[in-house]
Amino acid sequence: MRLVAFAAIVATAGCVPVPAHYRSAPAVKGVVSVEGVRANGLTVAYAKDPADTTCKKAASSSTVDHEGRFVLSKQESFFYFYPILQLPADYGQDIRLCFSNSVGETSSWTGMVMAGPVESIKSVEISCQLKDAATKCDIGNYEW
Repeated sequence: MRLVAFAAIVATAGCVPVPAHYRSAPAVKGVVSVEGVRANGLTVAYAKDPADTTCKKAASSSTVDHEGRFVLSKQESFFYFYPILQLPADYGQDIRLCFSNSVGETSSWTGMVMAGPVESIKSVEISCQLKDAATKCDIGNYEW
């Protein structure tokens, strides 16, 4: 009888009552250029909230190396109930990247990482260009 009740809860709720870590955003690997030249020393930050245009509540940050490269760590969340049914909303994640220089000037970009359940994407490559106070980023390869 308990097994039937458990199966009924899982079927109606679409969740398994098992604590789990869930990847809410993949790692971001990227290259930054400023005015066509590879950047060096910029701080790149990732905000979970796309409305956070200055990344004041950054979940991850990195300093750009001399080749203009950066790596931001994946983001994980902890849930007491793990979803067994993925909804279309689970197939994309808005990302906000902020770029700050040594004098505190910040530029930001927001986009969506798609193409599968977020927890199945290990990392995504992004190439960003900062020019005339505008930021443009292109999403490249995904690592599954």
